[in-house]
Amino acid sequence: MDNNNSKTKEYSQETSEESLGDYLLKKEFKRNKALEKLLKEESKSKKSD
Repeated sequence: MDNNNSKTKEYSQETSEESLGDYLLKKEFKRNKALEKLLKEESKSKKSD
């Protein structure tokens, strides 16, 4: 029973690290998208001047 518990603990640790990586990737992706949007809007406003 104890051996099974340690495997579960190890597995949950791996998945939490993996999901943290996914979270950071998604956060970075959203940040990049937001920056692109800002740059596009900025260039539009410069053109209209």
